[in-house]
Amino acid sequence: MQKTIDERRSRLIEWIEIITKDLQDLLLDQFIFSELQKIVQQNPQFARSPGLFTQWMASGFAQATAVGIRRHAKKDESSISLMRFLIKVKNNPELITRQYYTGLYRDIDAPILIGQNDFDDIAGTGNDRLPISLIEQHIDDLQRSVHAVEKYVDKRIAHYDIKAPVVPPPNFGDLIAALETMERLVILYTRLLTGKGYSRLLPTIQFDWTSIFRFAWIAQSNLHD
Repeated sequence: MQKTIDERRSRLIEWIEIITKDLQDLLLDQFIFSELQKIVQQNPQFARSPGLFTQWMASGFAQATAVGIRRHAKKDESSISLMRFLIKVKNNPELITRQYYTGLYRDIDAPILIGQNDFDDIAGTGNDRLPISLIEQHIDDLQRSVHAVEKYVDKRIAHYDIKAPVVPPPNFGDLIAALETMERLVILYTRLLTGKGYSRLLPTIQFDWTSIFRFAWIAQSNLHD
């Protein structure tokens, strides 16, 4: 039985919610690693200590984040990814329309004119659907931002391709740029499909996670000469 528009749209919403949760985990990892870097830089004792542990932290963060980014660049039919989500939107432009979007404003008794103007800003004045060219631009933005990361993961992390040329791994700037692009796209499509407006997706930590650094990790009695 062919699914209705509402059923197909509900499926898109389910996808963007799953993608959002996964991206929030990646952004949280990035935030914690960034804060750890500040702790290391502000404590001169790290400069006098072997760097193996901090090197391990950096390597673990970079590889885990790279794999997470690559996960959302794939078009594999057996998985949910941001790339596949965008392709589905492109192939089903009737799922995100001006009528549907302004209806989200009506549902919460907000001025419809605001929704009309908002959709104009996103889709272009007078357009009743997202232009295919705009969705294609979003796909291109994602592809460009994840290209270096995806290629490195495929050739060096997922498996070691002996035929692949030696290339430097993506740096932290590459990872951050990819996450920023993913966050921008997820925020936009969450807004178009649910009406929820976010300025960022980084979860708020409800406790003092840095308290772990305020006590000795190894008791003096357990130290060995």
